[in-house]
Amino acid sequence: MSAPVWDLPYYAFLFAYKVLRPPRLKLDYIVKSPGTNVLLPASFLGYFVMLSGVVYDILLRPPIIGYSQDKYTGRVEPLFVLPDRLSGQFVLEGFVMGFTFLMGGAGLIYLMSSVKHKTEHSNSIYSIIGAVSASFLAIKMCESFLSVKLGSYLNGYRA
Repeated sequence: MSAPVWDLPYYAFLFAYKVLRPPRLKLDYIVKSPGTNVLLPASFLGYFVMLSGVVYDILLRPPIIGYSQDKYTGRVEPLFVLPDRLSGQFVLEGFVMGFTFLMGGAGLIYLMSSVKHKTEHSNSIYSIIGAVSASFLAIKMCESFLSVKLGSYLNGYRA
């Protein structure tokens, strides 16, 4: 009975590892893993860059902010959020929302660490209040952003 087609790469690798062996290298240097003081800010920076839409900004090169003309006065006013387009953004809008998501995530991480570690009662209360307020502020900022972006968001559904 022959092996199924999807098992052939497995058997090819098995054959290669039985016939070939990796070289035995003696390396003089030791690579150390980065500490938590480097790893947490680096992961937050990567999180901020990905959520800000930097790849979108590099590929499509949108303007930093937009401008609209007032119907009644004819005055040109700056726009920071591109209204009624969910798939488009200004550069500043992406950075603001990336910071908002970062603030909400950092608030939740800070809340978890303030409850987990044993600190004084007054410091623990201040930490919990700060973490909950950061998370709450991030949620409210996201709601206001979506109401500007989508127009009828959270206004109720009427058929």
